[in-house]
Amino acid sequence: MKISYNRRFLKDLVRLPQKDRIKIEEFVFGEAGKYNASSDIEKLEKLSGYSHYYKIRFGNYRVGVKLIDEELVFERVLHRKKSISISLKSSVQSYHLRNLPNPCNPLNL
Repeated sequence: MKISYNRRFLKDLVRLPQKDRIKIEEFVFGEAGKYNASSDIEKLEKLSGYSHYYKIRFGNYRVGVKLIDEELVFERVLHRKKSISISLKSSVQSYHLRNLPNPCNPLNL
């Protein structure tokens, strides 16, 4: 199984408290590489409404993961009160939102 890391994931990881960051780093950089298939990872939970996105729980934090053809891409790390699905959805739709007209300026001036 191939593993890669999104730049945003690494930035999120640096901002975590040390106690929580150590647990996540041990799994992501050590234990995750030992698995041969995604079905071997017991912590992996599918996100509803997404075909390729999953989450892994670590205490109060959630790791957002994209899984395509046995390639595991670590996308985000967020506190449990912030939604992983909204974060992943916003990254996909960010381009579309920038191109919407501004409701405060109907003439787009």
